[in-house]
Order: sequence, then C-alpha cells, then structure tokens
Amino acid sequence: MPDLDDPQEHSQTYHSLTLNMESSPPSALQSTPPSQPYTPPDESSTPHKPLVQPSTPIVLPSTPVSQPSTPITPPTTPFNQPIKTDEDSQDSIVMDVNRSLKRFPPGIGEEERPALQEQLTRLIIRVIMKHPHLHYYQGYHDVAITFLLVVGEELGFQIVERLSVSHLQEFMAPTMEETVSLLQFMYPLFRRRNPILHSHLMRAELGTIFALPWLITWFGHVLPDYGDVVRLYDFFLAQPPRMPIYLAAAIVLHREKEILATECEMSSIHGLLSQIPQDLPFEILSSASSVPSAYSSTESEPEIVKKPIRRRRRRRKGSKDESSSVRKSDEIEKALLSRDIDKLGQLAVSPLGLLSDEMRVRVWPRLMGIDLIETDVTIPTDEEIKKHPEYNQDKTLTELPILLSMSYYRA
Repeated sequence: MPDLDDPQEHSQTYHSLTLNMESSPPSALQSTPPSQPYTPPDESSTPHKPLVQPSTPIVLPSTPVSQPSTPITPPTTPFNQPIKTDEDSQDSIVMDVNRSLKRFPPGIGEEERPALQEQLTRLIIRVIMKHPHLHYYQGYHDVAITFLLVVGEELGFQIVERLSVSHLQEFMAPTMEETVSLLQFMYPLFRRRNPILHSHLMRAELGTIFALPWLITWFGHVLPDYGDVVRLYDFFLAQPPRMPIYLAAAIVLHREKEILATECEMSSIHGLLSQIPQDLPFEILSSASSVPSAYSSTESEPEIVKKPIRRRRRRRKGSKDESSSVRKSDEIEKALLSRDIDKLGQLAVSPLGLLSDEMRVRVWPRLMGIDLIETDVTIPTDEEIKKHPEYNQDKTLTELPILLSMSYYRA
C-alpha cells in the first residue's frame, strides 16, 4: 500500500499528467454563454483582480466540463482510486479506517479509538449499501470521520449519506476523471487573478494533482488541527458544492510569493503546495467579502492620513472575543428557534463559524435539511454489514499499536 502522505513516491506518475485542459480552460467559467468560444485575456495588459468580485461573480457550472477530443487518463495516485469490485475492495475500507487514527483529536483516549473505528466502518458501509451506485474512494473516510467525531454515528450517517448524493457524488463515480476535470477550474481563476503566477505554474507543468486530497477530503486529510477542519466544514456545508475549489485556488494565490520564489519545476512546486502551512488565515480565505482585500498584492497602498493621536483606554482582547462569541451564540439560538436556515448558513460562514461542536450537533443537520424529530433510522445488523463485499470480516486491528505511535497531531 503506498504512503498517502509521500508526494515524492508518486512524482513520476504525476509528471505524466497532460495539461491540455489547462491550456484550454473551460468556457463554462465565462460570463458569456457556453456556446461562444473562449477568448483569453491579454495577460500583458490585464491588471491583477480580486479572486471574487461581488458585482461579477464567477459561477462554476453544475456539470463537469466536456472532455477534449483526445481522452486524458488521470494518473494513478492513492487518492484517485475508486474502490468497488470484490477483489479490490475486500480490505480497503477497514484499512483506511485503521489509518484514520491520525484524525482523532488528542483528547480521545486509546481505549475509545477501536470503538470509533468500528462506528466509522459501519457508517461508511451503510452509505454504500443504501446507494450501490456510489463508489468508495480513498479519502472518503476522512470526510466521514469528521462528522462521526462531531455529531455521532447516527446523525453522522444521515449527513454523510446526503453529502454523498450531492456534494461528494462526482468523487464517487466509477473513475476519478470527473474529479480531475473539476480541478482544472482553478487555472482560469489563477489567470484572472494573477497572470504571472498562472504563467509560472503553466511553465512548471504543475497540473492539479497536488489539490486532489484537498478537494475530495474537504481538507480533512491535510490539516493537522481539528479546529481548522471543523471550521471549514461549517463553511462548506453552508456553501455551494464547488466552494472547496474556490478555497483551493485561494490558498494557492495566497502563497504567491513562496511559489514564485520556488524553482519553476513540477516536483519542487508540488512539494511546496502539498504541505499546507498551519498559520493560513482561513477566516479571510473562506470569506467571500474579504477575499478582494486579502489578495490586493499589486494594488497601490492606501494613502496614510495623519490624524491627531488620541489616548484611548485599551480593551482587553480576550473580553472582546468573549463578547463576540456570546452575541453570536445568541444569534444561533434565535435562528434555531425560528428554524431560519438562511440565517444559520450566514452564521456558519461568518467569522468563528458555529463556535463549538455542541452548536454543530444542532446546526449541521439543519443545514443538510435533516429534521431531528422526523428521522427514519434503519440500522443494519452486524451480520449484514460483515457480509458486504467491502467489509473484511476477518480483518483485526493488529496494526493499532503501530498506528497509535504515528500521531498526526503535534503536541
């Protein structure tokens, strides 16, 4: 089994990815009808623009872009292998669940982890059993475990099931071709926002595989901090399905200086981007209203106006943050009481998100349209689950001591 976190192990395979689609970006991203030919802008005279402009938003299409005349075969990586046939899937889910130990927050004791692994396996199998047309892929368990940890097995199953037939559906196709094509949408965003960076990435023949685990795990596999992961899930649940692509593009644009300072060569830039810094300003990156100011690297600095110095009593930052949290908590409670889903979505997207897992247990189901009172619960028996072809009933957690020593979370 290849190492999921070692980009160098697959560098030769990544290099085989052709960039035909990137050199001819999808016309669906234009403001003109899809039937009109795409006319690339003049990069030499095009100033840098914000990634998202409220007046003229870029709308990603609801369907994948059409494939070029010459079919592109996506490279084989640990993250683009749908698992469905009996021969290939016998151990896949359980093995992935075993590896998910690194996703458990440090506060969860060792004695609790085997039970959580069993719940995670059961949750995934239930979704696949209910929707046989869906194909499990490596990385799906990273999404499922986040919901399991926050809302528990039953609510987690209901949320993951609904996501699997909506936001995650394209990732669960028989092949990952549709997913790879979705990643191509980043390059028109790069070109529109920063032509210099776009040219640098094109010359390096970077491709898009570096962002594949970001997209299909909703960043759950690549962010070491549990708080960052659940904060992004607040954001994604309240946004259209394509929002993870926007965030992926925003992260690359945010790291412009690092990328341009790196050798213009695929493996060098891939190695840089495959490691996401822990100090990324996710509150800014995930806020559509804050994106323009966050990316104004080439715009002139505002004129500094000298004003008289006024002595003011400093307010303690902690008390201000606490006051903001209390006010937001009250707003969430009011929105829950009035069943105002739009307001809950706005609060989930706004700074600080939903504040706590206690709030997420109550809000996440509402954002997915799940009625906490009228829910039809049908839990298969252990025998039914173990008979499913994607569950290896003879598999034991013999790797548990080894995996426990490979903690993903830093002290």
